[in-house]
Amino acid sequence: MRSFPSRSTFVEVVGEPGIGKTRLLAEFGATAAARGHRVVRGGGSEFEQEVPFGCFLGVFEELLTAGGDDPLVAAVVAGQPVSSVAAERHRIYRAVRRLLAAAGGGVLVLDDLHWADRASLELLSHLLRHPPACPLLVVGAYRPRQCPPRLAAAVAETAPGLERVRMEVGPLSEAEVAELLGRREGAALPRRLFLASGGNPFYLEVLRHLPTTWSSGPLPSWDGELPAPVLAALRRELVDLPAEALAVARAAAVVGDPVDPGLLPAVADLTEDAALTGLTTVVERDLVRPDEGRRSFRFRHPLVRGLVYRDSSAGWRLAAHHRARRALAARGGGPLTLAPHVLRSAAVGDLDAVVLLRRAATDVLDTSPATAVEWLRGALALLPLDSVPGWRLEILLMKTRALAMTGDLDKSRAILHDILASAPRRPLGLRAALVAQCALVERILGHYTTASGMLATELAEPALEREPDLSHPLRVELATVAALRGRFEQSQEVVAPLLDHADRAVATAAHAVLAIGGAHTGAMTQARESVERAAAGVDAMSDRELSRVLDAVGQLGWAETLLEQHVTARRHLERGLDLSRRFGQNQVVTYFLLGQCYAAVALGELTTAVELAEDAAESARLIASRPMTAMAYALRAGAELWLAGPESAAPWAERAVAATDRHTWWWDAAGGALTRVRLAQGRFAEARDLLADVLTGAASCMRPSWLALWGDIAMAGGDPAEARRSVSEAVAEATDLGLAGQRGNALISLARIDLVEGRPDRAGEAAREAAHALHGVGQPLTRARALVIAAEAALAVDDVAGAAEHVRQAKAIARERGATGLRPPVLDLERRLGARLPRPPETAAVATLTERERQIARLLAVGLSNKEIADRLVIAPRTVETHVTRVLRKLAIRSRAGVAQLLPDLDHR
Repeated sequence: MRSFPSRSTFVEVVGEPGIGKTRLLAEFGATAAARGHRVVRGGGSEFEQEVPFGCFLGVFEELLTAGGDDPLVAAVVAGQPVSSVAAERHRIYRAVRRLLAAAGGGVLVLDDLHWADRASLELLSHLLRHPPACPLLVVGAYRPRQCPPRLAAAVAETAPGLERVRMEVGPLSEAEVAELLGRREGAALPRRLFLASGGNPFYLEVLRHLPTTWSSGPLPSWDGELPAPVLAALRRELVDLPAEALAVARAAAVVGDPVDPGLLPAVADLTEDAALTGLTTVVERDLVRPDEGRRSFRFRHPLVRGLVYRDSSAGWRLAAHHRARRALAARGGGPLTLAPHVLRSAAVGDLDAVVLLRRAATDVLDTSPATAVEWLRGALALLPLDSVPGWRLEILLMKTRALAMTGDLDKSRAILHDILASAPRRPLGLRAALVAQCALVERILGHYTTASGMLATELAEPALEREPDLSHPLRVELATVAALRGRFEQSQEVVAPLLDHADRAVATAAHAVLAIGGAHTGAMTQARESVERAAAGVDAMSDRELSRVLDAVGQLGWAETLLEQHVTARRHLERGLDLSRRFGQNQVVTYFLLGQCYAAVALGELTTAVELAEDAAESARLIASRPMTAMAYALRAGAELWLAGPESAAPWAERAVAATDRHTWWWDAAGGALTRVRLAQGRFAEARDLLADVLTGAASCMRPSWLALWGDIAMAGGDPAEARRSVSEAVAEATDLGLAGQRGNALISLARIDLVEGRPDRAGEAAREAAHALHGVGQPLTRARALVIAAEAALAVDDVAGAAEHVRQAKAIARERGATGLRPPVLDLERRLGARLPRPPETAAVATLTERERQIARLLAVGLSNKEIADRLVIAPRTVETHVTRVLRKLAIRSRAGVAQLLPDLDHR
C-alpha cells in the first residue's frame, strides 16, 4: 500500500479456509479507501461458478455507477446476450481496461478466486498482462490447495512493469489466540482452543462458543470437508434456528451470494412476513450480514453458506431451485439469469428447460464459451431418448464449437469423431458438413495429414459424384490443407473444377486458395490472376452470401499482403473481420487480425499494428493456438523494432520463437523476426543461424527479403563477397517475382555494400531507386531507410543539398510514424550535415534564449519528447515543460516543430 500509486502491483493473498483472507482483504480495502483510493470489490462464489464474469460483476457495476459507459460491459451486468458483432472475448477485456483507466485506476479487491469462473480468470489474466495506463493495485485471495490449474495459469504471467507480492496468511500463534480471547497466554482455555483450532481464526471463533465439544488435540487440516468439531459447532447454530429462519438461511444459500432479499419469500416458500422475520433472525445470529452500501446480504463466510446448502436435503434443494426459477421468470429474468437454477432443478424430458439452456448457451457462447459448454452438457442430460429428431446432434455440434472456442480443441475433435463414427451415410449433406467441420478442427490443431486423409476419403464416396455441390466445401478445405502442407500442385488440382463454378461463392473460395498457393510457390502470374478473380467475387457478394466463405476472404487478404497489395488487403480483411464477428465465426477472427497487423506494419501504421498484434495474441491464447500466438508475437516484434529499437522488440521475438515449431510457415515469421532483432543487437552469429533455418523452407514470395537479410548479416560479419552474392540474388528474384517492395528492400542492402566498398555513386543510385519503388507500394518506413542510405551516399560525393533533402524526408517519415528506431541514423546525419552547412545568422528572438533554453530548444528540434529531454539533462519533466513553454513564447511560435526552422544549427552548437 505504501508503494501505491507509484507503480501498479498484484498482491496474492493465499491461505487455507478460515485463516482470515477475507477479513484481511476487507481491512485492506478500508485502509485504501481511507487514503482516498477508489476501491472496487468482486469475488468468486462456490455455487455460481458457471455465471459468466461472476467474479467481476460487482466490479463492473461499480465502474458503471462511477460514470463509466460501455455497452458490452453493461450487457454482461444486465445478464443480456452480448451482440455477436463483439464476438471476441478480448474486446470485453479491453473495454474493462478502458473503464478502469477512465476511473483513474485504483484498488481492485477479488476474494475467493479459487471459485472464479473461466471468463473471470481470463479477464484477470488479461489485466495482469496488460494493465491499464494508470496505477492499479490488484489484491486477489485464494486457497492454494484448491487452486485450479486455470487460476494458476492466470496469475503466472504478469506485465514486466507490474510488481508482484505474495502474502501467505498463516495460523495464529498461541500468544495471538490468547490476545484475541482477552486471556493470559498459557491459561488452560486459550491453550486448549489453540490446540483444537490449530490457530485457524474461523475454527477458533466457532469452537470458543462450545468449549466442551472438542478435544484438546489439533484439528485435521481442511481439504474439502470441515473438521468434525467445527461442523458440529456450525450445525448447532442451524439446529437452534426457528423453522422460518432455517428456511430463509437455506433459501439464501440457493439464491446466491450476494442474497437478494426480494427472492427469499418465494424460494423459502414462506409468506413475506414470515420470510422477513426469518431474515431478521439469521442476521441477528450472524449467519448473514448486510452487504455494505447495497440492498443485499452475504453469508458471514463462504464455509457457512456451503454447509447450509449441503445440509439441506437434495429434494428440498431441487424444489428451491425450481421456485427460484419461477420467481426470476416472473421478474422477467432472461435465459442467463434462469440457467443456473434450471440446471439444478429440471428433470429429464423437460424440453422447455432444454430450449432455455440452449438459448443461454447461445447468448454466452462468444463471451464465456466454458459456461456454454456446461449449459449444453446440462441440456444434453435432460434430453429423453425419444427426443425431437436432430436436437441431440444440433446441441452436440454447438458444444464442439464452444469447446473449440475455449481452446479445448482435442475434446471438440473427439466429439466430432464420435458423431461421425455413428452418423449414417445419409443424408449426404449432413455428413459432408460434419466431415468439413471435423477437418477444420484438425487443420487448426495442425493435424494436416489427418485432415487431408478424411477429406480425401469422403470425396471418394461414389454418391457424392451424383451430388457434386455437396463436395465443394470438402474440396476447398482439402485444397487449403494441401497449401498449408506446401503441396500447391495438389491444391490446384483439387480446386480446378471449381474455378468457373456458377456459384460465385464457390468460385471465389477456389481462387482464394490458388492465390495464396501461387504466392507461396512463386507462380505470380497465377497468383495475381486468382487474386483479381477472388477480389471481384468478394466485392460483388452480399454480407450474407460472403459469410459462407469467410475462410476464403482471409486467404485473399493474406495473398494480397504477400503480393504487396496492402491497402486492398486491409480493406478485405477488415470486412472479413466484421463479418466473422457479426455471424459468430470466431474460428477465423485471429486469422483476420494477424493479416491486418501484417498490413499495418508494412504501411507504417505502427500504433495500429501494436494494438492489432495485442488483440491477435489475446484471441490466439483464448483458442490455445500456439502457432497463431507465435505469429502475433512476431508481428509485435516487427512493430516494436521500428518504434523503440531492438531491446524493446527482443522479448516479443523470443516469445514468438518459443511458441512455435521449426520448419513451419509460422516458424519463418518467428525466426525471421528474431533474426532482424539479433542483427540490430550486433549478435551476428545467432542471426545467421536463425536465418539459415528460415531459408531452408522459405516461401518463394518471401525469399528476396530473407536473402537480402542474409547479405546484411554477411556484411556486418565482414564478408562483403558473400553479402553481394546474396543481395544480388535477392534483387534478381524480387525482379522476377514483380515484388517492388522486396526489390526496394534488396536494393537498400546493395546500396549499403556499394557505400562500404567506396562506390557512392552506385550506392546513391540504388538507394534512390529503392526509395522510389517503396513509395510506389506504400511502405514508408523501409523508404525512410533507403533515404538514409541515399543521404550517406550524397554526403560521400559532397552533395550536401541532396543529402539534406533526403534527411529531411526520412526525418519527416520517422516523426509522422513514431519510428524512434530510425532516430539514431537520422540524428547522426544531421550532425554531420551541420558541419558542412553554413550557419545562418541568429535571429533576435533566438538571442533572447538563456543557455538552458537553448539546450532544450536544440533537443526539441531533433524531435525529443519532454520525458526524453528530462532523462538526457537529468531534470524533472515538469521543469522541462516550463522551459518549453518559455522557448515557444520567446520564439513566437505555436508548435515544437517550428523550433527546428528557427534553429537549423541547434544540433551542432
